[in-house]
Amino acid sequence: MLTEDEWGDDAIRSVIDDLPDPLVCFLPNGTVLYSNRAHDVIHGAQPGTLVGTDFVELLPEEHHRTARRFLARMSADMTPSNRTVHSVTEARPRGRPVFVEWTNTAHFDEEGQLLGVIASGRDITARQLEQAQLAHEIRHDALTGVLSRYGLEQHLADCYAAAGDDVPELTLIYLDLDGFKEINDRHGHHIGDATLIAVGDVLRGVVRPDDAVGRLGGDEFVLVLHGTDRTSLPIARVRQITRSLNTLDHPVGVSVGLASPRYGESWAQLIAEADRQMFVHKHGTREVRIDA
Repeated sequence: MLTEDEWGDDAIRSVIDDLPDPLVCFLPNGTVLYSNRAHDVIHGAQPGTLVGTDFVELLPEEHHRTARRFLARMSADMTPSNRTVHSVTEARPRGRPVFVEWTNTAHFDEEGQLLGVIASGRDITARQLEQAQLAHEIRHDALTGVLSRYGLEQHLADCYAAAGDDVPELTLIYLDLDGFKEINDRHGHHIGDATLIAVGDVLRGVVRPDDAVGRLGGDEFVLVLHGTDRTSLPIARVRQITRSLNTLDHPVGVSVGLASPRYGESWAQLIAEADRQMFVHKHGTREVRIDA
């Protein structure tokens, strides 16, 4: 027969086991002492099989260093501010991402030595996926699926930041469709939209995985070709685009401006220069047309 204390311990363990949110207890070295069912499920494990394993090793590899530093800091610094730490980790049972927001509470003995950590989690996968979807929608054009103006500007800003004091090695190709307004006026906006979608598909088909395609708005698009300057590659890409646009159900022409970064100029100035070159191409008397 169970004593009153034993019954209470069993009752508490049963409640913790049945909590919908994950809870895990582990030693300073990361060894798991207890894992409730919700925590087992997150990692795709059978009940009880995680006890004795290394908690850090349960996390994706990119989190290992941060988790080790967390445990070391907990052991070395017993100030109250370090007793509870919040973090977000990702597990991938069966290839499915699960995001968990953790409250990690350290427990110490009377001499200030770390006994272990109780980590209680909350599944925030739905929230993370919604945020990721929102971020994707902000960075991408809703009609064509290429980068939006904001997404393109962020891409260029990242390129310039990565280059530091150096000049980024890239070429920006500014494209303005010729004859698109006539398609819209003659056939209606639904055909115009279908043509823009087809243009986006053409542009995605000519770039490499590290390159970028964006729509600034209306019938203006931009390509960012990395690792290039004003070499034959951008010209070859423009010729390929020109040929492909001529084969659409409703063919369109294109006026083009090319620009490469110069020392001391910003990405905004790069776009402005490519726009200026495109305008000269479209309206000037000295432009050189790029034929298919």
